[in-house]
Amino acid sequence: MSWDVIIMRFPESIQTMADLEILTSPVEDLPLCGRDAFRAKVSAAFAGTDWSEPNWGRWDGPAGTVDFNIGRDEAEALSLAMLHVRAEDQVIGQIVALTESEG
Repeated sequence: MSWDVIIMRFPESIQTMADLEILTSPVEDLPLCGRDAFRAKVSAAFAGTDWSEPNWGRWDGPAGTVDFNIGRDEAEALSLAMLHVRAEDQVIGQIVALTESEG
């Protein structure tokens, strides 16, 4: 199975896809967290993630591979992260744990 996942933060007024669909103007970028904090969260949820390229982490596990793209912008605060998932459904719990982690 292969899919892409975007992790980003929305204003609290947006809770559902219907809330997004009725928007008439762009939403402001809300910071997700700092780069170091995000790498730490990924490494906690996906132990053994390789961050030898600081903007691109790779986790290889028994269920497959997940790449974590945090972009080339050197700003400390991230507004989004992209996950490129080529893995079995077992990684869904780890992805949810990553998105629900504090900070």
